[in-house]
Amino acid sequence: MQPDGMRAVREGVAITRADHFTALRLSGGDGAWETVSWLTSGELFLRDGQVLHSLWLDERARPLADVYVLRDDESFVVVAESRGKDLVAHARQNVRGGAVIDALGETHRVVSLNGPFAWELLGDIVGPDVVSLPYMASFRIEGGWALRAGKTGEYGYDLVLPVDRADAVEARLRERGVRFDLEDAPLAVLEQCMLENWFFNVRREGSLDVTPRELQLQWRTSRGREYLGAASLEAQRKEDPRQRLTTLVPSAPVHAGDEVRLWGEAVGTIANAGDGVALALVDVAWAHPWIDGFAVSPGRTPARSVTPPLANNHSLHVNPQQHSYATRDEIPFPPLFTGLAR
Repeated sequence: MQPDGMRAVREGVAITRADHFTALRLSGGDGAWETVSWLTSGELFLRDGQVLHSLWLDERARPLADVYVLRDDESFVVVAESRGKDLVAHARQNVRGGAVIDALGETHRVVSLNGPFAWELLGDIVGPDVVSLPYMASFRIEGGWALRAGKTGEYGYDLVLPVDRADAVEARLRERGVRFDLEDAPLAVLEQCMLENWFFNVRREGSLDVTPRELQLQWRTSRGREYLGAASLEAQRKEDPRQRLTTLVPSAPVHAGDEVRLWGEAVGTIANAGDGVALALVDVAWAHPWIDGFAVSPGRTPARSVTPPLANNHSLHVNPQQHSYATRDEIPFPPLFTGLAR
């Protein structure tokens, strides 16, 4: 873990070359709508500038990608994290109505800003109106798109920039970021924050043989229309799920794949683990917070289930109309973590 990058995400601003994202654009009138509607599990009631956080599923309703879908006039831009699937090829295999799919990986670069003062640094570049941008909204920037999103529990912005302008924008962010003590945050830092704040990681827990039901992601799916994986998901809903994703706080490091036991009985498996926190697929009878007595093997590491998010993120206590990074010492931030074994 990079301590400077973690500190920047939690206390200031961090920048990330977000190469783990795949970006593509769907155009072609009704065909673009039909294609993105077929691929995306959520309800696509999108106006210009709105962003939908949803999933792409396979035929068995297993997550292929964690996706942001934004509307750009009559086109759609998808910014996604995948568990290894070639999402561009997948989209082209499921094209509808003559839609045109442009892979943006060679023409655009994604740069992410995360941290309680990310809005202030970005505002230095694009203007103060960025402060009023609501969560899950987007605007045009330098011929590309900026999304207010983020998965760290802090203010987050993902900038999808044309490659011929990306270097200049990133240079300006780094130059002006000096007064914010800007640091680079690698993917491992972002994933730790995701884990602490109950943001889905398609590369970790999403790589298991599970559906949105076990992952507690049914809120990202529709029950009123057809899409890829919908029929399988609806059939599975006729039976109660056997396990459910649950947050555990272990007293020592644990690892994905470790067995979870409760009072001597095997009740689940670690799905994702980081510094002081883990996600486990636990039998539904015990998939509840505030249960002591879990033990993670090997090692019989004690653990208890808790309610996420674990972090009392600084962004919850920052008022962009009143505060700034320069005066951050005047903000009465509470402890970031309270009552957790860390």
